[in-house]
Amino acid sequence: MNLDILSKRWALVIARESNQPEQEAVIAFGLHLALQFLIKGLWIGLWMLFVTEPIHVLNIAIAFGLSRAIMGGVHAPTFVRCQVWSLGTMGVAWFAAQASSQAYSNDSIAQMSIAFVMTISMIVFIVSKVPIRWGARSYSTRRVLWSKWLAFIWLVTITCGIVIGQAGGFIFQCAVDCFMATFFGMLLNVQPISKWMTKK
Repeated sequence: MNLDILSKRWALVIARESNQPEQEAVIAFGLHLALQFLIKGLWIGLWMLFVTEPIHVLNIAIAFGLSRAIMGGVHAPTFVRCQVWSLGTMGVAWFAAQASSQAYSNDSIAQMSIAFVMTISMIVFIVSKVPIRWGARSYSTRRVLWSKWLAFIWLVTITCGIVIGQAGGFIFQCAVDCFMATFFGMLLNVQPISKWMTKK
């Protein structure tokens, strides 16, 4: 059943039982958000059960959500597509972070060179694209400046974690998780590689 229809049906029942029919739309919206959060949380929880270091999955999920809240991004028209796209993006980021952490000690110069290029790419992205616009949405000058500054602060924070943290250490790995989640979140939320993501 469609999540929107389900939340509206539940909201109708709750509004009638509480004698507040005028609150039906508000209740439906709240239920919709709660169900989305619950289902995403269940998927991420299941993912964490099947990996040896679940903390990195949690790092990716939190960093992806935080960077998206700061920078914005395109929205899928349905919950299923939103789930597929967001979990897919986090999956790509997780694999990249795992590969990067394991390869760092073998060829640190190459790794730092790649990280440098990715960092420069993100700086260019922040200057030119943040906050990400989609549809007819527009932002005030103040919102644009706040988004850019917060994005820079976030990028500097995770980059410092990579530079300062000991290779293979907890801080380093957490910073790499956040870095990859932010990079691929930016990359795949600006111009989706498939029209399936945004088509009505």
